[in-house]
Amino acid sequence: MKSKGMLWASFFLALLLIVGSIIWIAQDQNNRHQHDLSVQATETAVRNGTKTAVAYASTGTAVYQATANAVPNAFPAPFVATSIFHEDLSQVNSNWEQSGCDFQDGSYQIALDQSYYKGCPRSGTSGFNNVAYQVVFRDMQSHGDGGVGIAYNIQEEGVVSAGDMFLIDKDGNYRIVTVNILSSFKQSGKVSFPITFPLSIGMKVQSDQCRFYVNRHEVKLDTPIRDCQSSFGVAAFGTSTTAHFIEDDLWRLPS
Repeated sequence: MKSKGMLWASFFLALLLIVGSIIWIAQDQNNRHQHDLSVQATETAVRNGTKTAVAYASTGTAVYQATANAVPNAFPAPFVATSIFHEDLSQVNSNWEQSGCDFQDGSYQIALDQSYYKGCPRSGTSGFNNVAYQVVFRDMQSHGDGGVGIAYNIQEEGVVSAGDMFLIDKDGNYRIVTVNILSSFKQSGKVSFPITFPLSIGMKVQSDQCRFYVNRHEVKLDTPIRDCQSSFGVAAFGTSTTAHFIEDDLWRLPS
């Protein structure tokens, strides 16, 4: 009887060890599964980081912080501002002049034929102060000299016949000109960084002073440019120049 009792005790002990091993294996597999889910969620968040930044920037209600993976930005980080609008110009948009420029080839296109300088305005951009405006250029073609940029201080609707322009060519030569019946230079120079496409060009208007930016670099001007007013648009210059614009943004800067 004694040996029989010991046999039963050994049996129950072995059974407990088996059950304990099964529970331990199940818990280990569950922990591994939870870890895999956590890693997967983290990787998914990282992959979606750029999409989140783009959506966040285009809400018009939140503060936009520029990061390396965010929507293309002309301004160096940190750049904090409230989005007024973000536009994808790959489709027809009624806010843009279409008699002198037009939508084609998945972009807003400006083409010069007879004029050496040409600009097209974006409606609804007048009356702002303490703002930042930028345009993004997909590419540019030109025979000889030619460049692209931003029009501001626009005084008439339709093709810009009076206003100011900040323009830069593929070699980094920039010019700030006033265009009316004739054209006059306000300032010119050359940047020290390379010009690459897509090309983001922006300007800040604060305290009646303009600052210009290209691909996250501020353009160092010889003298400050003042008397800047909103009413923005896109611009180009040169012989037979054609440029394609794919995005534009307007932000309100902290006062």
